[in-house]
Amino acid sequence: MPARRRLHSLRVRWLAATLAAMAVALGLAGLLLHSLFQDHVRRQFQTTLVQQLDQLTGRLEFDASGQASIDPATLTDPRWSQPYSGLYWQLDEVGAASETLGEQRSRSLWDDRLHPIQDAPADGQVHVHPGTGPRQTALLRAAAAAGCATVDGLGMLVQQAALQQQLWHGQMPDAAVMAEAAERELAARRQ
Repeated sequence: MPARRRLHSLRVRWLAATLAAMAVALGLAGLLLHSLFQDHVRRQFQTTLVQQLDQLTGRLEFDASGQASIDPATLTDPRWSQPYSGLYWQLDEVGAASETLGEQRSRSLWDDRLHPIQDAPADGQVHVHPGTGPRQTALLRAAAAAGCATVDGLGMLVQQAALQQQLWHGQMPDAAVMAEAAERELAARRQ
């Protein structure tokens, strides 16, 4: 049988169609699994945040003058006390005429304050906003002023993202471009 006839045989066409269908099915399954996993992680993270919020509100006390406070010694997660752990809480004084940020805050914030997004949640409604913790903290500024080399977590995040892109797509992206994009996004979120 000539080579040309073998390429047009029914068996070869069925094999090619089957391989193409399997490739499409695997691609779609991968996208679906990625989406399901991402949704699961997001829901699990939000559930954990709500549990931590419940712990904080359960420990919230008011003195005779109506001043709110939380005793950090009563909190169960040690990350609340570890500086720059990534887990922060902050009580802000909000009034009709003024707003004071960081009236009280977790030790994990060290000497910095969070700047929350201003919105008006309904009573009992939990709002979740992506945000960043402190980066250029007083500690990092003081260390830099003393001549120490300082590093924040953004560089590590960018390098991890670049390595993931390399694993998924087989080529290393330009980490400098990724870092610039991350810096722009962080600056936009702070405004």
